[in-house]
Amino acid sequence: MNRRIENAEAQGIDMRYEPEAQHASTALTVYENRKKTKILLVEPETPISYWSYDHTLPLIDKKAAYPPLGLITLAAMLPEEWELSLADSNTGTLTQEAIERSDAVFIGGMHIQSQSFHELVKRAHAAGKTVVGGGPYVTSSPNECQDLDHLVLGEVEGGIEEWSWQFEQGIAPKMAQMPPFPKLDETKIPRFDMIDPKDYASVGLQLSRGCPHDCEFCSVTKLNGRRPRLKGTKQFLEEAEALRKSGFRGSAFVVDDNFIGNHKAVEEMLPELAAWQKKHGYPLDFFTQADLRLAKFDSLMEKMVDAGFSGVFLGIETPSKEALKESGKHQNSGIDLDAAVRKIAEAGLEPMAGFIMGFDSDKEEDLDALQAFINRNPIPHAMVGVLQAIPKTDLHARMQREGRLLREYDGDQFGTANFETVMDPAVLRGKYAEVLRSIYSPQNYFDRCLQLMRIRKNPRYSLYRHKLKFGLNALKNSLIQQGLCSDYRARYWQFLSRVAVGMTDKIHAAVTYAAKFHHYYRYTQEDVLPRLTT
Repeated sequence: MNRRIENAEAQGIDMRYEPEAQHASTALTVYENRKKTKILLVEPETPISYWSYDHTLPLIDKKAAYPPLGLITLAAMLPEEWELSLADSNTGTLTQEAIERSDAVFIGGMHIQSQSFHELVKRAHAAGKTVVGGGPYVTSSPNECQDLDHLVLGEVEGGIEEWSWQFEQGIAPKMAQMPPFPKLDETKIPRFDMIDPKDYASVGLQLSRGCPHDCEFCSVTKLNGRRPRLKGTKQFLEEAEALRKSGFRGSAFVVDDNFIGNHKAVEEMLPELAAWQKKHGYPLDFFTQADLRLAKFDSLMEKMVDAGFSGVFLGIETPSKEALKESGKHQNSGIDLDAAVRKIAEAGLEPMAGFIMGFDSDKEEDLDALQAFINRNPIPHAMVGVLQAIPKTDLHARMQREGRLLREYDGDQFGTANFETVMDPAVLRGKYAEVLRSIYSPQNYFDRCLQLMRIRKNPRYSLYRHKLKFGLNALKNSLIQQGLCSDYRARYWQFLSRVAVGMTDKIHAAVTYAAKFHHYYRYTQEDVLPRLTT
């Protein structure tokens, strides 16, 4: 019995299914005579957050930030005999007719989508459909998902084929645990043909899963392991080619838990990716997420830029040494954070970063220092959230042991903590509001953009036609909504004029930064601050 099943049973979850243990005697014939089954794959609605870009999407003529990479990857691994269709609640493609036509509805999703997730379950059940759920939310919180007919926990590679056969035969268990940490060479190319690439601002690709670091607040190592598992270079390039052939051009998010978890393997892959990009005219503008050790690898950063990477999301979390130690974020403890951020920017990569408030050791002066750190560094996109005890994390386990857990995590990081904080909750709430007002004030945000644009070198590849078209469309919409209608229009014009005078080669970047700011500003002013100050 594997450790995940033992852990699940310790929580009172019945785990009676292991794919490799079932039907061994009929292994040669078990998948014969497949039944034609109509499956509707549904992505729940993502509520507004700093990550959703609801106010930016109309400016760039898009319907959603990202397509459901998990579902279109699953689709590639389901039986060929099945008739599959995809509906994304974020693009308005889910209809009652699609539900009625299906034999079963498969739903994926994350914690932040939990409300929509359960509404979809009710809707499908009302239509008399069998409902199957999987993905990070179901895997992390199966006890919250007992309204499903079937739960598929974990990564589906290595187990989905047999489960699919059992599902056809009507003998699939209520809850199925997939084999832990499968090799990614069993993953098939995502079904990019199932999405309309024009609907999305960015599309995801994945090179690896897992992270070598084990931060207390993060669930990655429990879900995906500490040893990064990589796809082969050929496999990754085939996925990039499939995305290109779908017609998509533009921003591509390499959704790895930590892109440099195995930095040597990544560095070996990048020259081949660069050659592919050059051959096809740089169709994809990559960004990814990594830890701050990236600043130590000059050659790796150079190869990333050559391969068309323009940005990297960094888990900085806090400049407080005490909080870093408390949370097990040891990889940041011995690093000059300011110098690392600047070095990454100078290499040609935009540093985006996540920050956390509410550690046990946090004092008010630590939160003041966090605010100052953000505003003095070239980090336009700084995502600051209040610490949450997420299921499958060491922090969640500690809060339970200490009797401090107030409620289960609902996906909202931009409000109050779901556990009893050491800092007075009212003080933390007030400081959080103060930080958000500061970092997303027009002056401070645009100043950080200008700082980045001055020190970040331009990529060696040219501005291709798809980028120019995107920039012109966004500029037109931005000039109307931000330049004429917004209450920060004076700062907006000041920012664009400074770019136009001294950095004309970066006008596309300036328009992009401005468009993203429109969401950060409106979401902060209209949603987050009212919640924090009432």
